Amino acid sequence: MVLSVTRVLIVEPDREVRTLIERTVQRLGHEAIVHDAARGGPPVEVDVLLVEPAAPRERAFAHALRQLVPELATVICSVRGKDAELASLQPVQHVVKPFSRSELEQALHAAAGLTASARAGAGA
Repeated sequence: MVLSVTRVLIVEPDREVRTLIERTVQRLGHEAIVHDAARGGPPVEVDVLLVEPAAPRERAFAHALRQLVPELATVICSVRGKDAELASLQPVQHVVKPFSRSELEQALHAAAGLTASARAGAGA
């Protein structure tokens, strides 16, 4: 069970899909933070990275963020299936579009659990 609100950074190139994911993340009880890779800039502190890495700009952003914050729990939400290139992001979960709400919920739950475990370990 997740005890606190999970801050989910959404990196999705398609505006309509981004809005759908944002609303779904919010309805699941998490804080949705939308990042526009075209504008760049550093994101606020987040718990989970939810990224569509099929687009080069978003993929590059995700790799750069993972280098800065290697412990960041990452969920891939992509039109692409699993492959070696995407595996390099070390995702906790990989959700293939189109996805169901329950698939996204399970992926975020797994990522949030990993984040909560890391926090508990850091406090010990």
